[in-house]
Amino acid sequence: MSRYALAALWIVVVGLCGLLVGTAAGWLSWLDERRVPRAILVAGSACGATWVFAVAVAALVA
Repeated sequence: MSRYALAALWIVVVGLCGLLVGTAAGWLSWLDERRVPRAILVAGSACGATWVFAVAVAALVA
């Protein structure tokens, strides 16, 4: 497998994990207070934090 294909695979995996974590966080936030803007902000923050964590792990491994 080429280096670019492996990088693309990792980007897809991290993207799906970010989507899953963000969706779960947003849904739980919405269940807490039933406010959509707050749920969207929490979901975006959780998804962004997943990406930051993935980049930090990649920097540590590489």
